[in-house]
Amino acid sequence: MQKGTKRNIFVAATYAAVLLLGILLGQNYVDEQGSKPGSSLVPIGLSNNSWKIQQLIDLIANAYVDSVDVDSVQNGAINHIISHLDPYSSYLVPNEAQRQTEILEGTFEGIGMEYFNLNDTLMIVSLIQGGPADKAGFRVGDKLLKIGNRTVAGVNVSRERVEKLIRGRRGTALQTHVRRDDQELEKPITVVRDQVTVSSLDVVYMIRPGIGYLKVRRFGINTGDEFRQAVIELKKQGAEKLILDLRDNGGGYFHMAIRMASEFFHDRRLVVYT
Repeated sequence: MQKGTKRNIFVAATYAAVLLLGILLGQNYVDEQGSKPGSSLVPIGLSNNSWKIQQLIDLIANAYVDSVDVDSVQNGAINHIISHLDPYSSYLVPNEAQRQTEILEGTFEGIGMEYFNLNDTLMIVSLIQGGPADKAGFRVGDKLLKIGNRTVAGVNVSRERVEKLIRGRRGTALQTHVRRDDQELEKPITVVRDQVTVSSLDVVYMIRPGIGYLKVRRFGINTGDEFRQAVIELKKQGAEKLILDLRDNGGGYFHMAIRMASEFFHDRRLVVYT
């Protein structure tokens, strides 16, 4: 047998032995850990002290006498922790996070209305211009009595439930019973769900000769382009000064806020740093 061949066989055998030893030692470690009551692997970077919340939830899920909604327990624990932080920190459950993302992305499937729960009655406070609800004949100030076959007035319905009733597949129809000017409409309003596009800008107009007014509701994915186009249109109408209204702006994408602020400078400069 040649010298090189012997060497290759030796190297291969060495690798195989090391691999086999690793498998045996690893299995032995797992067996030892599994034999300890309540033991679990702690992720890298977390101490045993910071991992105790998950250990507690695991104990409740596995050993508590009654059945428990673990997801609800986790959400409750997280909200309790967040409540001890600053007033601006909050925890969004998946459906709320999805709703926020859809708003910032500027498009979603629905009917295009915003409402406010006033004295246990859902009142429309805003309609997306040209959206399905606007085309169907809804008006700001309308009060929703029934969505489909579900009564939503005076029954303390949750926002999550209302969202499930309103949202739906594009092209599907929804009937809504409405009270307008303190009188219930004779026929329900039928609206067809569709793709809804939401602008970041609430209002753009000339407030007086030479002065434009622009209100930005949020910093979404299209805010930069929408803002630039709005300013161009205002300049065409003779605007030399601009009132930029950011009241009640809920925030949004940080890089879009920077991009909009950068429109006010001709050169590159530091706007903000963290």
